[in-house]
Amino acid sequence: MPDTGKTGSGMGPQGAQPSGPVQRYRFKVRTPDGRELTSTIAAVRLPPHLEAPQWNLSEIGPGEKATMSVAAPGRDGETVHFLIERRGPKGWEAIGHTSGEVNEGRVQVEYEMPHIPPDQGPADEARVEYHIAKATPSEAEHGGKKPGGAP
Repeated sequence: MPDTGKTGSGMGPQGAQPSGPVQRYRFKVRTPDGRELTSTIAAVRLPPHLEAPQWNLSEIGPGEKATMSVAAPGRDGETVHFLIERRGPKGWEAIGHTSGEVNEGRVQVEYEMPHIPPDQGPADEARVEYHIAKATPSEAEHGGKKPGGAP
């Protein structure tokens, strides 16, 4: 099982610790007679986290353009994908997507809000949020905010 702790060996030249977040791995080998050996630890650098997802407006109407942004330190030149979702009577449903390139540690995109029929739930239950992902869904980070940054 991977270890994300700070201790271990096999960290690189002369045991140097890698900078930033890492995932640590090792392996074990076992012979039929029960002898076992454990490898040194290999540290795999993880990409920096995405931070502070924000909307530019506290309220956004159908057809209006919304600006979404997220801090992405150490990821300049990478493409970040935004998935826009709406909470309806049956849960969250995708209503659109867009992407942008990280520049100076930040990515900002505009998205025109679609004209969506009202849901069947109470008006205060209507929310739109976005999810941010780099490359794969397993790296997705949840925007989880109402427009304007309210929880």
